Amino acid sequence: MPQHDYVIYARKSTESEDRQVLSIPAQVDELRALAGRRGVIPARVVEESMSAKEPGRPKFQELMREVQAGNLKGIFCWKLDRLARNPVDGATIMWALTKKKLGEIITPSRIFSAASDDVLLMNIEFGMARKFIDDLSENVKRGQRARVARGWIPWKPPAGYKPDRDTGTVVKDPVRFPLVRRAFDLILRGTRPSEALQALNQVWGYRTDARAGREGRPLSMSRFYEILGNPFYAGLLVYNREVYQGRHDPMLSPPEFDQIQKILHRPGRPRPSRHEWAFTGLVRCGACGNLVSASFEKGHTGKQYAYYGCPRRHGCHQPYLQREAVEEQIAAWLDHIRLPDPIAQWCLETMDQMAVDRDQEREAIHLNRERTRRSLERQLTTLTDLRVRNVIADAQYLERRQNLLLQQEALSQPVREAGVFEPARAVVSLLNQAKNRFLAGADREKRAIVEAVCSNPKLLDRKWLCSAKKPFTLLGERPLIPVTSG
Repeated sequence: MPQHDYVIYARKSTESEDRQVLSIPAQVDELRALAGRRGVIPARVVEESMSAKEPGRPKFQELMREVQAGNLKGIFCWKLDRLARNPVDGATIMWALTKKKLGEIITPSRIFSAASDDVLLMNIEFGMARKFIDDLSENVKRGQRARVARGWIPWKPPAGYKPDRDTGTVVKDPVRFPLVRRAFDLILRGTRPSEALQALNQVWGYRTDARAGREGRPLSMSRFYEILGNPFYAGLLVYNREVYQGRHDPMLSPPEFDQIQKILHRPGRPRPSRHEWAFTGLVRCGACGNLVSASFEKGHTGKQYAYYGCPRRHGCHQPYLQREAVEEQIAAWLDHIRLPDPIAQWCLETMDQMAVDRDQEREAIHLNRERTRRSLERQLTTLTDLRVRNVIADAQYLERRQNLLLQQEALSQPVREAGVFEPARAVVSLLNQAKNRFLAGADREKRAIVEAVCSNPKLLDRKWLCSAKKPFTLLGERPLIPVTSG
C-alpha cells in the first residue's frame, strides 16, 4: 500500500450492544459520501463483524500495524466506538495520533487529530464507550442473579433437560432425560463410568443436540464426568460459589447424588495433599489432554527434584520436565506479552490525568447543583410572598410552585459516578509486573498469575504452550506460542 492513504473502517457487532448502530453497508455508504465531500478517495474498506469490548480483533490489529508502519494518513469511521470500546485499543489509537503515526480520524460529527483537546475528547468518548459495555455487562449479571434467585438457571440446561421458550423455565427433555437417568442408575449399581458411557452412547443411542450444519454426537467422557458431578441433577443451582434451590424437576434425590460422589471418590470437599503444587489441576498434557501431575524424584546423588508431567495414561509417553524449567518458560512467556514501557507509562499517566479531571468535573457539578438549589429555595420563598400579598393568582402560584418543586426533585437525585479506567489500569499494571511477581512469588501467587493471564496452558515435548486471555492479548492474536528455556 502506498504511503499516506485513507481507509474506511466499518464494524458491527452481532451482540446486543450494537442494536441501534447502522449496518456495515450503511456505514460504508455514509463514509464514502463523507470522503467524497472532503475530496478523498479511500484506498480500501475494512469491514469487521466482531465485538470491540475486548482487545483482539484481527482486522483492527492489522490496521494498527499499518498505522505503526506509517502507511495511513487517516481513518474514516462512523463513530469512535466503531474503532474501540475498550481502554487498550483506545490507548493504541491515541498513542498513534500523539506520535504522528496517524494523521487524523474522521467521523461525520468531528475530526480527531493529535491536538491536546482532541486527545482529551477521545479519552472521554472511549471512557463512555467502556462504561456502556460495563453497564451492559452488569445488567446481564443482575438479570442472571435474579433468575437464579427465582430457582432457574440463566444458561443452557445440562443433558436431559431443555429450555421452555414459552414459560422461560427448564423442563425435562422427553428423549434424553430417561437415558441419562438410566446411566445414573448404572453408576449407582457399581458399573464403571466408562462402561456406563458406552451403554449410553452405543446401546441406547444417546446423541447431543444437533447444531447448524452438524449432527448430534455421542457424549464424551469428560462431559459425562461433568454430568455425574453436577448438583443440578439433585435440584440445586450453583452460581458464584453459592447454592440455590432450583425449581426444575430433579433427576436424582440428594442421597443418590451423594452416593454417586462417594463412588467417584468425590465426597465433600477435596482432601488437602501433602504438598501444594502451583500448576496441578491447571495444566494439561499437550498430547493426550490429561491433567498434568507433579511429583518428587531422587537424583543419582539422592537429592530430590520436583517434576511436572503427564500421568501417562492411555499409552501417552510425554517426558517429564523439572519444576524450575517450567517456571523459567512461564516467566519468559510473561515477558513475551509484556506491554512496552513507553506505552504502559503513557496509559497509566493518561488514566491518572483522567481521574484528576473527573474529580474536578465532579466538584464543579457539585458546586453548580448547590448554587441552583439555593436559587430554587429563594424563588420558592419569593413565590410564597407574592401569593400572600395577592400579587399572583392561585392557579399561577400552583403552576410555578410545582415547576420549582420538580426542579428541586431533579437536583435531589445523586450524580452517577464511575471509574471507567480502573479495570484498564489493573490490566496494564499486571502485564508489566506479572513476570517479576511470578519469579518472586510463592506457589499460590504463581498459580494465581497463570490463571489470570494464561488460556489453555499445556506441556508438550518439554515446552510450555499457552495463549493470553483477553484482555491481555494486547499485541495481536497469539495462538499457543511455545517458549523454550535458554
